[in-house]
Amino acid sequence: MNSIVLEDNLLNTVNLMVFYTIEDSTQKAFYTESNSMLTGFTGSRKWNPDRINIHFIDNKHYSYNVNGIMEWYFLKSVIYKELKTFKGIAEIK
Repeated sequence: MNSIVLEDNLLNTVNLMVFYTIEDSTQKAFYTESNSMLTGFTGSRKWNPDRINIHFIDNKHYSYNVNGIMEWYFLKSVIYKELKTFKGIAEIK
């Protein structure tokens, strides 16, 4: 499992968790599951990940593309929706 910080603010972070298995005989990694979440003091924000794409480049790296909507609330009403996209390459640990 890998954990990646996609966005780090003063009070909260958007994280990506990627789960995979490694085959013993070939040491090749196989994607199994992923999720993204907002942690810390979320207060008036809610993170709604829409699509998470994971592509294994080789046995040591994978690329990720996370799309979602960050919703900002005031008095339990949505006042702003921000589309967010996070892309990158991560190392398999």
